[in-house]
Amino acid sequence: MMMLAKTMPQEDPVKPSLLKVADAIGALMEFWGFKRAMGRMWAILYMNQEPLSAQDLGDTLTMSAGAVSMTLQELLKWGVVKKAWRPGERQGYYEPETDIWKMVSRVFR
Repeated sequence: MMMLAKTMPQEDPVKPSLLKVADAIGALMEFWGFKRAMGRMWAILYMNQEPLSAQDLGDTLTMSAGAVSMTLQELLKWGVVKKAWRPGERQGYYEPETDIWKMVSRVFR
């Protein structure tokens, strides 16, 4: 009789590096007077090729659903994140504004 070995889910080896970059951007945003979480969340969205759901963001950044929701609302208000939809899915997804000059001009307004 053959025994099947249990396999543990593998952690994405890139994730620690992504989180370090997100932390650095969060610190920069905090220096400019914004909340660190806003910079971290925008960075994660920016570094992903596909839009992410609020659940994905919470899991990646280990943030509560409430904190994710409040941070997303602030980012949407500033115009640095926009909603994206996937056909056939009810859940909302989010993607970053990637034009730095657009973001800066919105903040100054």
